[in-house]
Amino acid sequence: MKSGVFFFLDVSFKRRLYVDLGFEVKFLIVTQKRERKKKSLWEKRHIIKKKDRKYIMSGDGSYFVDHKRGEVLELKQQLRNSKLDQDPKAKREVIKKVIAYMTLGIDVSSLFSDMVMATNTRDFVQKKMVYLYLCTYAEKQPDVALLAVNTLQRDCKDDDPMIRGFALRYLCSLRVGNLVEYIMTPIRNGLTDASAYVRKTAVMGVGKLFAIAPDMVKKSDLIDILYNIIKDNDPGVCINAVHALNEILVDEGGMSVNRSIVHHLLNRLHTLNEWGQVTVLSVVAKYEPSENKEIFDIMNLLEDRLRHSNSALVLAVIKVFLKLTENLPKIHKEVYSRIKTPLLTLLSNPNHSLAYPVVAHMALLVRKKPQLFGDCYKHFYCRYNDLSCVKELKVEMLANVANKSNAVEILAELSEYITDVQVEIARLAVQSIGKIAIRVEDSLNTALQHLISFLEMSQDYVISETCVCVKNILRKYPQTYEQILQQLKSNMRNVEEENGKCAVLWLLGEYGDTFTEAPYILEEYIDEYANEQSSQVKLELLSATMKLFFKTPGEVQAMLGRLLAKAIQDTTKIHVRDRAVFYYRLLQTDVNKAAKIINTPKTVVDVFEDPADRKITKRIFDEFNSLAVVYRKPSELFVSEEIPELEDSEDEEEVDDEKLNETTKTQDSTDNVNNHQNHSNDADTNEQLTDQLETTDNIANNKNNNAGDLLGLEDNNDNLLSLQTDSILTLNTEPQCTPQQFQQAWKQLSVVSNTSRRLKNASNAQQIESYLKNANFRTVASGTVNVQMKLYLYCQEVYANLTLQVFFIILFFFFFFLLRQQISGELHFVEIVANLSNGDCKITFKGQSERNSQVADIFFQTLGNLFA
Repeated sequence: MKSGVFFFLDVSFKRRLYVDLGFEVKFLIVTQKRERKKKSLWEKRHIIKKKDRKYIMSGDGSYFVDHKRGEVLELKQQLRNSKLDQDPKAKREVIKKVIAYMTLGIDVSSLFSDMVMATNTRDFVQKKMVYLYLCTYAEKQPDVALLAVNTLQRDCKDDDPMIRGFALRYLCSLRVGNLVEYIMTPIRNGLTDASAYVRKTAVMGVGKLFAIAPDMVKKSDLIDILYNIIKDNDPGVCINAVHALNEILVDEGGMSVNRSIVHHLLNRLHTLNEWGQVTVLSVVAKYEPSENKEIFDIMNLLEDRLRHSNSALVLAVIKVFLKLTENLPKIHKEVYSRIKTPLLTLLSNPNHSLAYPVVAHMALLVRKKPQLFGDCYKHFYCRYNDLSCVKELKVEMLANVANKSNAVEILAELSEYITDVQVEIARLAVQSIGKIAIRVEDSLNTALQHLISFLEMSQDYVISETCVCVKNILRKYPQTYEQILQQLKSNMRNVEEENGKCAVLWLLGEYGDTFTEAPYILEEYIDEYANEQSSQVKLELLSATMKLFFKTPGEVQAMLGRLLAKAIQDTTKIHVRDRAVFYYRLLQTDVNKAAKIINTPKTVVDVFEDPADRKITKRIFDEFNSLAVVYRKPSELFVSEEIPELEDSEDEEEVDDEKLNETTKTQDSTDNVNNHQNHSNDADTNEQLTDQLETTDNIANNKNNNAGDLLGLEDNNDNLLSLQTDSILTLNTEPQCTPQQFQQAWKQLSVVSNTSRRLKNASNAQQIESYLKNANFRTVASGTVNVQMKLYLYCQEVYANLTLQVFFIILFFFFFFLLRQQISGELHFVEIVANLSNGDCKITFKGQSERNSQVADIFFQTLGNLFA
């Protein structure tokens, strides 16, 4: 229970628990009779009839409830009462009440000068409470805080080491910049104090001083003094010195390490507690011995620590072993064999919070050297009470350690997880079976039998993941298609998930000529084109239909024509429409060349691992025994040097209700734009678009090698290409949209299109806003949280051309602003979510105009140089 909080039960006998800031805990049982409703809260709090009291408590905790108006002023009067100095207990109660109010969030800063006077006492408890108060309000009143420095400096010279250390601790905690000069001398005296407690406090005080005045600490000799203090006889002082040096020298990678420091720390290892040993081992891990004999001596010294029950200490020792032997391949391999037993012992810890970090580190080691853990695969079987995060790592490890000797047993175990109540575990189990089938060729038939049996289940997610696995298996073993497709074709119509549909369409495009049902299954997908929301499925549908057209043209020709007509007229998915136009023009140009391009022989894929994953694994391995292993990403992706400051928007509602943590900034609606530059950019953009359209029209009209009306679309040529020959859209150089209008429209309008792109360089994300500003897109909100940057932009169409607008401006100059409002068209809205770590961008368009596709064209053409 936290201090300053009390609970009571609403029954006839009420038990009240008062917690007096950790000093007094007493119970008061009160038989409370019904009181009149007219009694005030003050009367209810203080009136307790004498005959109902069963226990009397010396320290009343009633000040933890709502205080009476003017009571802070009453406390000030009590603190200034000279008679109170003669009664130490009474004064302690007043100060406790002040601390209680401060704990409840009540502003008692007006008592600062009176509390400073209260430091002049020999009562240790009173001093502790007053120091706590001073540290809390020193930043708000730095000028008055100077009054407390003299008292704290005097206490730093007290005969009692507890008071000296306590005063030094709170003196360094004042966090007031103009008091730094008063802190330096007490810290220096504390570093040479006879008491270990004072020295330990002074060492941590150097770290606190560095947070206030880093330049002063680095220019002084305090860093050299801390290096000397590492040799202090007290282990607590030694470890605090290591922590302080690592904090101060963080820009240099922590404290510098040499042979003498490492040997001194290792020789004192037995005198330190387990957490002190972890700190020392983190320093030893950075040391590079000059000869192999020194490596073996260090490893022999730390050997017994592998049997320790503290998982943090065991992982720290493992990190030292791996770092020391990374240039000795044979010894490095023996280290893996040596660390298996202690890790497997810690793996079975019933405490999930302790077991998960061990499992995460074990998974990293398995990814690094899977062949060395093949004999202990049974330790990775999931238990019924394992957390889902632990199960995920264990299933992943089972897939990685599979080999010829254990693949059959692992596949049987994974097949049991398909019925797990947690969907993600079932998905991961199917994916792992597919990975084993690809990696271990001897287990292919067994894996296929399990996958085929999954098709009989009614769960859509299992069928979908099975289809994806089958696709990947056929990419490596294309000769096995006969035994798979005969079982799979009956389920191709029942797949509902996006990845599953894409896998089915890929199979239809590659192997649709091997079974007669393929065109009919494909036609069902084409009929549902309008209801399909996924762009990826539509793209795969176009590719599959084109492939099957060249294999069975008679059955697919008509449905391909219908599909291309639908896709070209679909303005909601820009990239889908572009792909359809490309296929259409390709067929018009030369059918034979189109067949060679579309039906290119596929190469066998041997490895399904992204090379980037190996680099990330190596970077995480370098940060062994840290949160990077638990989060499964390098520390720079989740550790920020500066805490982001959230700026509140003028309106209480967020632009997007699902993104409440977004940092927004409202742009001034009267942003001045260089019109001449914008008009020149518009002219350049229009000229480039016109050149593109002329080029594509020339290709479409080339009749030398065309295939005639293959798809029965010759009569509708003009309609199909009308989207490419519409008048060029012009955007208003000064669009009008307030933040409130943007928020309202964003919530009401439906999504026109969603697009994912990747930046060539993640740093290009900072240039997006300036590029789009030159193209007449305006930013209404933007911000960055951790590694995610978000932009909300808008643009506005112009119905009238420039010449007509200038004519009206000249003719009706005094109606200029009104006129511009009248000739402005529909608004278009854009959301950009960019990942600053890998450059991935998700772009969402919203609007009501028929020219949404042209807005998107201008958008992507403007940012063309930034995207990969």
